[in-house]
Amino acid sequence: MTSEEINAVINNLCEKLGTTASQLLPEIAKMKTAECMMSILLYLAVVLISAFLLIKSFKKSKENDWEGVWCLILIVSAIGVLFFVVGLIDDSINLAGWVASPTAKALFYVMEKIKG
Repeated sequence: MTSEEINAVINNLCEKLGTTASQLLPEIAKMKTAECMMSILLYLAVVLISAFLLIKSFKKSKENDWEGVWCLILIVSAIGVLFFVVGLIDDSINLAGWVASPTAKALFYVMEKIKG
């Protein structure tokens, strides 16, 4: 997609929303920054809970010779920590982009939505 096509789509979108590109892009940037910050907080909360369960279930599993429900909780919480840490890192990288260059990220966001 060429820059002229992207500008045409952005201008068309702005016309339909009754705004200008100079107003639309900062609003998109604010919205995406807030979304990234909320995602980071939620991921962090789940990571902390999973880490707590991981430590507790490790101690209980060790006491019970690695048998029972605590061993299952240990496995699930270990997978949860890994999964949610990856999400935390991904959203942290996205947030850094939105903070460092909100206009560029907003343009990339619009282009991504246009491509489908």
